[in-house]
Amino acid sequence: MNKMRSGILKIITLSTLLALTTGTAASLTDQAKANSNFITEVKNNGTEKVASDSMIYKRTATASDLNKHITQSLQFNFIKDESYDKETVVLKTAGNIASNARILDPYAVYTSTKRWPGEYKVSVNLPETDSTAIIDYAPRNHDETREVSDTVGFNIGGGLNIKKGGDANINAKYNFSETIKYKQDAYRTFLETPTTGKDITWGVVEAYNINVRGYGPYNREKENDKLGLYGNELFLNGRKSSKNAGKNFVDQNQLPALIASSFNPEFLTVFSHDYDDKGKSIIKVKYERVMDDYLITWKTFYWKGFNNKNVAKESITVAYEIDWDNHNVKVIGAV
Repeated sequence: MNKMRSGILKIITLSTLLALTTGTAASLTDQAKANSNFITEVKNNGTEKVASDSMIYKRTATASDLNKHITQSLQFNFIKDESYDKETVVLKTAGNIASNARILDPYAVYTSTKRWPGEYKVSVNLPETDSTAIIDYAPRNHDETREVSDTVGFNIGGGLNIKKGGDANINAKYNFSETIKYKQDAYRTFLETPTTGKDITWGVVEAYNINVRGYGPYNREKENDKLGLYGNELFLNGRKSSKNAGKNFVDQNQLPALIASSFNPEFLTVFSHDYDDKGKSIIKVKYERVMDDYLITWKTFYWKGFNNKNVAKESITVAYEIDWDNHNVKVIGAV
């Protein structure tokens, strides 16, 4: 009897062990697949001595989500100015946010929808519990120019300055400088409010002035024909086209780059940190596209278009650890 119980116990134990092992293996496989779609890299770009005993430490941290087609490329410039009681970091948030524009039902006959990015956003969030604080940023204001450009210049012992555009002679004027430049065809940049010493968000960049095949300008809300028959013609290929709904959208190659392909953000955030505030800080950076649904539908004799704003948000938020003592950056991961 005891032998039988022992045999049963061994079988149960072995079965349980196999089940647990199989479950763990499956869990690890799922985790590996998830991790394989999120790629990170940190580079030490060297150290530069400026003035007498002040230093600039340059680091780059990259995080890519292959599923969401969003890449953050952050350039950290630690400026250790011995004449100032705080350390300054000039953070350049660059990278790529794919438009992810697509027709949701390409074979539909009478009604079809195109999902597209009505707006992009970039946010920087600093910890509430330490001395790290935003002291400047660029762009500072609403900007509707086709190409946005700003430059920050920093002088050891003399503070910093941000100005519009580039400056061919800026290297001669400052110990350190960084320039941002990005294109926003048919879009515009605005700074979301409120902006605090711990948070900043750029509304990158709301579609408002889109010309298609010489017609327009169109935007996310406007109905263009005076009679209101055709509604919003933003991506409508033909008012009385004989094509099925899924084939009656304007071709991607005729649209602005931020809709057809992607947006390449470049923003500057300048923040300071007390020297006597030892330890590490966690900052969070969020890249986001806010998707609209543009719908066309057949109205017996003609096509009519409608645009529904803000139907979906696709984003990644990544946490980065700043080691102030060693002037290093570590990618913690998506949060």
